[in-house]
Amino acid sequence: MKWHERERWVALLTVMGAVCALWAPNIALASSDAADRARISQARAEADAVLATKQAECRQRFAVNDCLLEVRKEHRAVVDPLRKELLLLDDKQRKQRAADRTERIRAKTEAQNEAGSVALPAASGAASFGAAEAFPRATIRPKIRSMGPSASASEPAMTVETAAPVALPASAESDVPFTRKAVKTQPTGEGYQTLRVRQAEARRQSVLQKNAERDAKKPPAKPLPVPAP
Repeated sequence: MKWHERERWVALLTVMGAVCALWAPNIALASSDAADRARISQARAEADAVLATKQAECRQRFAVNDCLLEVRKEHRAVVDPLRKELLLLDDKQRKQRAADRTERIRAKTEAQNEAGSVALPAASGAASFGAAEAFPRATIRPKIRSMGPSASASEPAMTVETAAPVALPASAESDVPFTRKAVKTQPTGEGYQTLRVRQAEARRQSVLQKNAERDAKKPPAKPLPVPAP
């Protein structure tokens, strides 16, 4: 498995672990929220049934309007607290969803940044290796001198000399500094392209995270007025 593929798998596993860590507490919160909503719905249904029964009784009396006003007042005393409790549950659910989305974006951004920090040295190393291959060092070769009678006693039997530099055309010599600079400052290859993509994705995730935090700070919408039965 290639290095960049292994780093990709590590980043994916990191994101999955963060998501699983968020799911565990959210399951308990979702269960409690569902139980509260079921309780509120049942209490509201019972209050509506009582209201309908009392309204039918009021219509059998002489002072119908006064009786209806009284039973409606009693009904509001029961359902108003239930309505407020339901609004609190809605607001809590909205904030929890915004927090979960912000946490998922943060975990994904951290995983991508970690993978990008590993890919950058790899791309730099590849560029340095390419520069070394493009400009090899001068070779050293031994030169053996004859040991005949004409050889001077003060001269050594073996000397070492460097290989003569290869002559380049004028146009090639003028392009050498630019070529070295391009190899040094412009890394290429799949690792560099992957890094660019991850950096762009990290900037996009940062914008999404700021938007989610802004949505979480918005006040909840005001409830609609209760229609008269």
